[in-house]
Amino acid sequence: MQNKKIVQLITGLGGGGAEQMVLKLGKEARQHDKESLIISVSSINTLEQKFKDAGINYHFLGIDSPQNLFSGLRKLKKILKNENIMVIHCHMFHALLIGILFKAFYRDIPLVFTLHNNDVQQKYRAIFLKMTKRFRAADILFSKNGAQNYLKNSIIIPNGLDISTFEVKGNSRLLTASKEFHFLFLGSLTEQKNPLGLIKLCQDLLASKHENFVIDVVGDGPLRSSLEVEINEHNLNRHIKLHGFSNKVIAFLKNSHCLIMPSHWEGMPVVILEAGAAKLPIISTPVGSIGDIISKETGYLSSLDDFSDKMKYVVKEYETAVKKSERFYDHVVTNYGIQEIFDKHLKLYDAVSN
Repeated sequence: MQNKKIVQLITGLGGGGAEQMVLKLGKEARQHDKESLIISVSSINTLEQKFKDAGINYHFLGIDSPQNLFSGLRKLKKILKNENIMVIHCHMFHALLIGILFKAFYRDIPLVFTLHNNDVQQKYRAIFLKMTKRFRAADILFSKNGAQNYLKNSIIIPNGLDISTFEVKGNSRLLTASKEFHFLFLGSLTEQKNPLGLIKLCQDLLASKHENFVIDVVGDGPLRSSLEVEINEHNLNRHIKLHGFSNKVIAFLKNSHCLIMPSHWEGMPVVILEAGAAKLPIISTPVGSIGDIISKETGYLSSLDDFSDKMKYVVKEYETAVKKSERFYDHVVTNYGIQEIFDKHLKLYDAVSN
């Protein structure tokens, strides 16, 4: 009998946390001798090489505009025509839309959905999610704070990671923090992540006579050009460095002194866990599920109004910040290993497919 396959349907293979999580799930499925198909709705292919290197089977539907919708659905039908599918796990809104259309027109397969944010910014999306509950077998939340009335049969499964990849030895950061202090902003340059807010944070530090610092910005997105203009207009090139998308994220995590996340909204960002695994101190806004992950004993939660004050404090009291990061490392190791997280996904897949 043909083995059942797990289909991971995602909006694109960009460099965000959702895409990284799908990559991790695909790798872990191979470790469990489970076959998976990764299907990208759009042609976005930033992480394609990583899926290829991992030997994971993937496809692109090429739905980059409404005009490509039906051709993309026909392509999906062709890909899955003769496959024995356990479940289609839809990641993010547009992937769910395609999953529901496929289920309605072509084939009745259980759908599981992960929103990857704890809230929906657009009202029409919330209405759509509420109206389509009956098409979904279950929705995955990262924490109890993600509960919404438009989600169905919600199961709490957080993101996870291979912790050993990020481990650092000792407290080597303490030896370099007194020199040039490196804050790390790691994420897409979108409104959600608030990269333009870095300008004010940088100016606040400079106004308080904190000058020996750099904010390394690792990531790309639609706000990059606006950020570049702001940096140049305010003469902040020395203090804000744009590195673009990078395949050397682990090196940045290991060599920086503090991760900063001044986000407007979030789900459960994988980078929080990656920083924890790398014993990197964290300052973040308490949005999404972040407040369920980080406490005052393990990191720093701050409103945007007080964010620069937290940055100044971490520079001044860095030994305290490192101690918090070591406690957070223990928390990540205990709760967010990818093997345990995949097992929870697999248990859910089995339940909805029987």
